Order: sequence, then structure tokens, then C-alpha cells
Amino acid sequence: MFSKRIASSAKFLKMPISSQCLYFHLGLHADDDGIVEAYTVMNSVGASEDDIKVLVTKGFVYVLNEDLVSYITDWNENNKIRADRKIDSIYKELLLQVLPDVKLIQRRGKENSSKKKQTDNQMTTNGQPNDNQMTAQDRLGKDRLGKVSIVEDAATSETDKNLSEAVKAYEANIGTISEKAIDGITEWLEKGADISLIIFAIEQAAEYNARNWKYADTVISNHYNAGRKTKADAEVFGKSIKKASISKKDAPYDGYALDDMAAIERKARLERMKGNIDNGQA
Repeated sequence: MFSKRIASSAKFLKMPISSQCLYFHLGLHADDDGIVEAYTVMNSVGASEDDIKVLVTKGFVYVLNEDLVSYITDWNENNKIRADRKIDSIYKELLLQVLPDVKLIQRRGKENSSKKKQTDNQMTTNGQPNDNQMTAQDRLGKDRLGKVSIVEDAATSETDKNLSEAVKAYEANIGTISEKAIDGITEWLEKGADISLIIFAIEQAAEYNARNWKYADTVISNHYNAGRKTKADAEVFGKSIKKASISKKDAPYDGYALDDMAAIERKARLERMKGNIDNGQA
């Protein structure tokens, strides 16, 4: 299993797609202690050494030996395994030797079988499944207890969700997203810009053939600084001014927004008036 809190975090999304994919494959092949022979997985999926280096640098994976036996550092966040079902890793001793502070799930032996049976019977009597495994919802909820407050956790989840939406919109309209763009989007979300405005700006960049973060960032900045924090606000403003007398293919590449286009139109109108005066038509 994989936690959305991790897979949707800015730190995770800033990694190359190839490193993200390797992380998921490592998780799928890991044993119950979160240990995996990374070299074997890398060979099977065609991952490079750079991919594992990125995961190590970002703190998602810890390499235990020269054979690339690795530990997935967020394993307990991603997975909750019932104690009586856990199978100890063959590399458990190696892990504890390299990372002695790691907390592993202790396998429950036969001495607890009577207690388990009593618990199972009680759950059946209560009308609940007699499987002692917690539901996914319970796991996610209990993972977060004691780490952050409910309000802070909700805010973080919302930011991660919005960032994920913005990244998808960027790559669909502009291309592979850069770290600079991810950082910029994150900053706007933290400032209070609505996700709809950010996606609107990205679509504007594509529409005016200015496929870069600088253009989208300028569009967001112009609207936000003028008090327009949503796509609806921007569209209302756009309807309140006349369309600029330039074609889409001539749209400035370096970041003009609607405010700038209106200014260009006014300048063009003044130039035409000046020309009429010079020709004796006014």
C-alpha cells in the first residue's frame, strides 16, 4: 500500500517520473519489514542508478549494503501489517545493525493465539468482521493521530491535492514541469491563490503559445495583486475590457496578462488618433 500523504507531497512530486516509478516498484517488491533488493527491481524495470540515488538523497530509501539491499523509510506510513500475519525479513538483522532505531512490527507468536481467538470472537459478536486487520480508513486515521492536528492535516492534504492537480494541468498544457514551476505553484497556493486561478493561468500560457512558467506566473501575479484570486474573478475582469487588437500568435511571450493587453490596446488607439490628427482628419 502507499500513502497519499507521501505520494502527493511536493518532495515526492519534485522527483523525476522515473524515480517516482522506481519507488512504487520497490514498494511492491518489499517484504513485510519494508526491505527490498533494489538491484533486482531496477534491472527488471530498467531503472538507472540515478533513480535510486534520487530516492536516497530525498530520504525515501536507505541503502543497507553494497548489493543495494534497501529499506523504504516510510514503510510504516504506507503499510500496517497485522502482527500475526507478518513474516520477518531475511535481512532483518542487517537492517537493525545499520539502523538500530528503526521500529519494526513484532510478530505475534503462538503464545498470543488464545488472545487473538478471544478478540476475533468478540468482533464477530459485535457484528464486525472477525478479521483483526484494521480497515484502510482506520489505518490512515491512526497514522496521523499525534503527528499534527486535524486542522493542520486537512490543510496539508488540500494543498497536496491542489498541487497534484496543477502539475497535471501543467504537463497537459505546457510540458514536463520543472522544480521552479512546482516551487512557484506551491508558493501561490500557500499565499491563498485558488487552484482554479493557477490552472487558468497555465491554460492561458498554452493558449497564447507562451508555454513556460514565467508567463503563467505573471498572469497569476497580475490577477492576485489586483484582488482576483479565482478563475471566476479573472473571467469577470476579462469580460469587462475590450479584446486586445492583437492575434493570439502575436501574444507577447514574456508574460503579459489581461491588464497588459488592455494597456496595449489603449496605446494602439492613441497611435491611431495621432495619425488621424497628422493627416488632418481630426
